Amino acid sequence: MIRKDYLEKQLEQLAIALAKLVSELLKSKSEGSIKTGIEQANEFCKTEFDITLNEFNEVDSADIIHYLTEDKKLNTGKLNILADLLFATTQIIEKSEEEIKTKTIYTKLLLIYNYIDEKDKTFSASRQEKVTTIKSII
Repeated sequence: MIRKDYLEKQLEQLAIALAKLVSELLKSKSEGSIKTGIEQANEFCKTEFDITLNEFNEVDSADIIHYLTEDKKLNTGKLNILADLLFATTQIIEKSEEEIKTKTIYTKLLLIYNYIDEKDKTFSASRQEKVTTIKSII
């Protein structure tokens, strides 16, 4: 029970950090400093999940779930936070001149969200909204 409480607290802290980062991303987008926002998201991913945007992009779509759950040892809670961050970041990347293929990222995010839906017992309207958005893009 103590371990579960600890994990829940960790996820809560990550979610708070994610909310702050997404706020910074939106601020950087509105100020026209998209590159700074992308760099902040990349640093957060590296620090919290031990993966960069480029590394994420390089993993084959067919292997992304195995890579994140087995190699990076991310549980569904952390996967959800990572996916939400990448979703927000990808929306900003679309507006930039960065040479990152957003459709590839969206395809992987769809796989991640579907995996979370399959494994997680809790329905999330927010997650379903993102899935719908991703499907309309790809």
